[in-house]
Amino acid sequence: MTTSVLVAEDDRVARDLLCEILRGEGFDVEAVDDGAGAIERAVAGRYDLVVSDVRMERSGGLDVLKAFTERAPTTPVILITAFGDVTGAIEAIQRGAYDYVSKPFNVEELKLTVARALERKRLVAEQKTVPSDARTNLQDIVGKTPVMLEVYKLVARVAASMGELKDTDVAMAYLPPGWIGQNLFGYVQPMVVGYCICCPESSDTMLADMREMGPTYFLATPRVLETLAKQVSLRMEEAGGFNQRLYRYCMAVARRVSARTLAGEALSFGDRLVSMASDLLMRGPLRDVLGMSKVRVAYTAGDAVDPDLLMFFRALGINLKQLYGSTETGFFVAMQRDGAVKPDTVGSPVEGVELKMTPQREILVRSPGLFREYHGDAERTAQAKNAEGWFHTGDAGYLGPDGQLRIIDRMAHVGALKDGTPYAPRLLENKLKFLPYVREAVAFGDGRDTVCALIDIEMAATSRWADKQSISYTGYADLASRDEVYALIADCIATVNAQLASEPALAQSQIHRFVILNKELSADDGVLTRTGKLRREVIAARYRALVDAMYDGRTEVRFEPGSGEEAAPTEVKIRDVKVVAPAQTRRAA
Repeated sequence: MTTSVLVAEDDRVARDLLCEILRGEGFDVEAVDDGAGAIERAVAGRYDLVVSDVRMERSGGLDVLKAFTERAPTTPVILITAFGDVTGAIEAIQRGAYDYVSKPFNVEELKLTVARALERKRLVAEQKTVPSDARTNLQDIVGKTPVMLEVYKLVARVAASMGELKDTDVAMAYLPPGWIGQNLFGYVQPMVVGYCICCPESSDTMLADMREMGPTYFLATPRVLETLAKQVSLRMEEAGGFNQRLYRYCMAVARRVSARTLAGEALSFGDRLVSMASDLLMRGPLRDVLGMSKVRVAYTAGDAVDPDLLMFFRALGINLKQLYGSTETGFFVAMQRDGAVKPDTVGSPVEGVELKMTPQREILVRSPGLFREYHGDAERTAQAKNAEGWFHTGDAGYLGPDGQLRIIDRMAHVGALKDGTPYAPRLLENKLKFLPYVREAVAFGDGRDTVCALIDIEMAATSRWADKQSISYTGYADLASRDEVYALIADCIATVNAQLASEPALAQSQIHRFVILNKELSADDGVLTRTGKLRREVIAARYRALVDAMYDGRTEVRFEPGSGEEAAPTEVKIRDVKVVAPAQTRRAA
């Protein structure tokens, strides 16, 4: 007997895609573009399954859920939410929904959810016990267990940190709505301070929109900053000639002046004069191109930022500072202040925040803005927050003699090489991502003899380089497999190794081998979060064959994508990188 499915979705593209996937599974599918039509069918027809958008503009998906709950209670309803739409998902839970899928659709997730819903219906019909895993976890939609925060605490945290904000400021709301940073900077702070919020039309038009909006207050994740920095580098590489030489000279001067200013050193008249000239000739126009000519204060948060990246923007004349926090802590834990910016720190604790470190250097936080609980997960809440109110952040770090907090990495990721050398992958990855041709990097080394890396190339920069070299290619995978591109990336990594070799604590962490991935790492594939953080466990599992091959000494490996990926098996190359002798060894020689 054919399974009948009703699809209620007012987005034509999403509706057509759903119908195509479900019909491909052999289901008999009917589709409507509004909730009212779906509700009518709840009375008139019998369906084995309903897939409905929770946010339909015309009679929403929650109404569809209610109708089927009342009139056809045995029919399972799968609700569609946007990724990160915690409100919609929680409302659905409260009304008795069991299953969810998120847009953009993951085909395997959708198929699994449909199979689970139908299996639960069968068990209920046969009066059998439904196993606990037959109910879809809300975590599948929002990316993590929802955190319960109290609004008045968020407002209080904002009030404690908004000293430099004005009601005449202009800010942008463009980051993922499920992230606490976007909620505070885009919703709570404007209500408290009264500044203006603007929204870009799309991610594709963001740069042009920034120039039009002219933000004075700017929040960005490291991923956004990396993208902006690489666009500047690309523009200047293409400029060539006099403009390129002028850019390099002006930026070298600006970096020197910025470093001296942060160190509290007096600037000579010559330095001040050259700095003013470079701002007029190069840095000012570059800020205008980035839409940041009016930015008065900018923060970066969401992940650790490479000190070189921070200094790049400060050298451009942008008052960029770091901010550290998490959803559970009400976001504001530590932040850099004007006159006390140190590139290797995230600043000093915000007013009212207490910090202490465990013997393993895990950062513990106690704050007025601390979360109440993880939604529906008392056990995890008790593990994360002790009876004294200290929250375990899961981050390794320490407070320096200057009172500023320094972050090492996630506790779960801090390890050691086989010889006992401390190993923190994020530091290495940030250095690699600052290279113009590297979009993302994933380092491996814990418990190993050496460090190896997976490289995701920056397509825009690498393709332009390939065009200049007259290298033909048919797409990302083809370009990533070229020997010339491997040589380019090897040279880039060698420059990072040279930097690491100059620092005794990092010299043994040089990258020895690497692979260039034939597909970009993407949040849609589940390997990155929506703010660009690596999901290391997922990546390690998905690319285990490549990692093992690098450590086995092979120069090529046949890589077969997982069951949820459509790409065919491919031969992936593995290459060595030049390793530089540590500075101490060279001096001894």
